[in-house]
Amino acid sequence: MLVWRARDRRFYELGEGLENLPLGIITGEQYCEQSIRLNVGDMILAFSDGATEAHSPAGEQLTHLGILALAEETLLGMEEPVSLPEFSQKLLGGVQTHRGEAELEDDVTLLTLAAGC
Repeated sequence: MLVWRARDRRFYELGEGLENLPLGIITGEQYCEQSIRLNVGDMILAFSDGATEAHSPAGEQLTHLGILALAEETLLGMEEPVSLPEFSQKLLGGVQTHRGEAELEDDVTLLTLAAGC
């Protein structure tokens, strides 16, 4: 997961232990919990491993650092106020560009949450 800090105009990785954040819940499992304060303009970006494990035509995985760089580049290239659906579409397009085709190897989930006024 990543957090966009509007005041810094950049993404940061969110807390240790959150690298396997579930985008679904299974009864009886234990999950980590973390609180974070969001300011106006901040955003949370969660993504599934289908994005980080996307392979380029040369076989290179995108990785979480690749998603971080891609998300930052995408967001900085957009006009404000940023539309979350448009950001998600452009980010998915970036993953597909890395892949070299629209068809991805695994399903991809992108979840964006923004703090309003």
